[in-house]
Formats: sequence, C-alpha cells, structure tokens
Amino acid sequence: MPEKIKQKIEDVISSTLRGDVLKNALDFISWLKENKMNPSWISINSWKIRYKNKGIGNIRIYSESVNHKLPIDSWNLASVDLDHNAADDIFDNKFKEIIWSNVRHCVGCGKCAPGKDKVIFGKEFSGVCCIWLSIVNPDMKTLACVKMLIEHRKAAISNQTA
Repeated sequence: MPEKIKQKIEDVISSTLRGDVLKNALDFISWLKENKMNPSWISINSWKIRYKNKGIGNIRIYSESVNHKLPIDSWNLASVDLDHNAADDIFDNKFKEIIWSNVRHCVGCGKCAPGKDKVIFGKEFSGVCCIWLSIVNPDMKTLACVKMLIEHRKAAISNQTA
C-alpha cells in the first residue's frame, strides 16, 4: 500500500487543474486562508475546511488513485455545514437557485442510503445525501455564493449558535 503523504493543497491543485478551474480553485484557497480557514489534509486529495475547530466543509480534487467520483481535471466543494432553513430569509432567489442546482442526492454508498427528505432554503428535496451540497468546478459566481454560506457559518460559530 502506498504511503500517504500530506500534500499542500496548492501543489495538488496546480498539478491537476487547468485554466479558469485552476485560477478559481487557487483564488478560493487564498480567500480561505485570508479568513483563517486553512484547509487541513484528511486523505489523498481531500482537505477539511474548519473555523475555530468547527467543520465548514470539504475540498476534493480529482485523483486516479482515489475514487471521489469526480471528472478528470476537477475539484469540488462539499457540504458547507449550515442551518440552511434558519438562513432562508438572508439569501435572494438567484443565490438559492445556485445552491439548489448543486444539492447532492443519495447514490447508495451506505452512509445515508436511501437519503433523507430535506427542505433547503424553502424548497423540498427527496433522497438527499448526508453530504447535501456538492459543487464541481465552481465558477466565480458560484464561489461568491459559497463564500456567503461560509461567512454565515463563521458568524454562527463565532456567536456560538452553530
């Protein structure tokens, strides 16, 4: 079994991604670090985002050696941990549409099968995975929404309401 080596996220991003996908990923990592959320390595091509030791989400980058079910040359953000119903009135419909289009449905991996019925920002979804949000290769507009979600989660952590 190959030895697990903790790689810097920027190194993996730079060697895996290209073009705007690369730029967006590196810009997002810089933003996380500027906001005291340095991604920490959890497994091959996978990092955890935390703020004050509380979970925010995960970042995964395509790898031939690990099946994250990602397309080649891609990365994803998964499960920004958030009480999305408590935040329903904070975000506009354009924002909600972006989030709704990235809701992840259960694929029967065993963790949460067959998924749960969930209301996300006022819209009902069936068979939602425990990793409810999965955004592959987010563009700048989508990353702006993700940053808003993260800022909301950070505020809840800071106010001890998370």
